[in-house]
Parts: sequence; structure tokens; C-alpha cells
Amino acid sequence: MTIDERLKDEHVDSLFEAILLLGGIEECYQFFEDLCTVNELKALAQRFAVAKSSPSYSFRVFPP
Repeated sequence: MTIDERLKDEHVDSLFEAILLLGGIEECYQFFEDLCTVNELKALAQRFAVAKSSPSYSFRVFPP
């Protein structure tokens, strides 16, 4: 899979690095609550659910 070069910058790198350091579900809730509105997080979760159901989705994640 090729990554869109428009995504790559120091801010996105920093965000991804912070996400990778999260220690569990509770930390994720705290992190994303600080970062997003409830509606933004719900929309992101919905987009993730759609992506997971796509035949082209190939990332390893927890079971549905």
C-alpha cells in the first residue's frame, strides 16, 4: 500500500507517535477526548468500521 505523500509531515508523525505510545483503552479514551469532539470521534469510529468491512482492508486489528 502506498501512503499519500500529502499526509506526511511532522504534525502527523507526532500524532501517530503519540497514538503508538498509548497504554490501553482507558488512555485512548482520555487521549481522544482531549483531541476530538464526541461527534468527531464517533465519525472516525464509524469510518473505521466501514474500512474494516472493506475487502481491501488488510491491517491487523482486534476481532470485530
